[in-house]
Amino acid sequence: MTEVGAGIRRLRQAQGWTGAQLAVYAGMAPSAISQIETGRRSPNAGSLEKIAKALKVEVVDLFPKARSSSREPSFDDVLDDERRAAWEAAVAEGRRLRETGRARMWKALSEWSASKRRKEPDTVRRKSLDEMGDLLQEVYDAGGTLGWAYIQAALTQGGSDARVPSYLHEESRKMDQFYGKLFELAESRGLGIRTGADAAVAKRDAQVHSEARAHSVQEAG
Repeated sequence: MTEVGAGIRRLRQAQGWTGAQLAVYAGMAPSAISQIETGRRSPNAGSLEKIAKALKVEVVDLFPKARSSSREPSFDDVLDDERRAAWEAAVAEGRRLRETGRARMWKALSEWSASKRRKEPDTVRRKSLDEMGDLLQEVYDAGGTLGWAYIQAALTQGGSDARVPSYLHEESRKMDQFYGKLFELAESRGLGIRTGADAAVAKRDAQVHSEARAHSVQEAG
């Protein structure tokens, strides 16, 4: 993703803006802009849209060489069978998770609540909490895969508003919304959720020795 980072930096500098100024206009954290520009963070579709809107360009314009061809290739011209299959698989996985994820979350929540009422050891409840964390991570990863598919499609299919990119963007948006609903469902039960490096810290502080997860669901207190 260093290419898109370089493209964003180039367009930002052309505006005479600092990274902090772009962050304000895009409604993002300055650290996020810095990490994207230096290639230390892969932006999702939502972040790219915010940045493009702030810079008053299309998403595809954030990518150097994206418009190097005078002829915009069609879907069938550019998209080989392998990439087509990968995009379709990402959509199918997203739909599968949206169809089954809510029931999985409710099941884990119910088992955790029942275990808590029975005053079972923390290690017993930890299994249900880890199931919630695993589900949140699956949904988060699926959303990221769809976001990346949208970026690829925007680069090859005539811009972010073309038929295929728009379709993938809609699927990505649905996954982001679903992730938020699952997150809120867990929090509504008084559970805390840590992500990324914070998840590892939460595990350490709680003295939990199970496998580290990028999403860690913790009991309050």
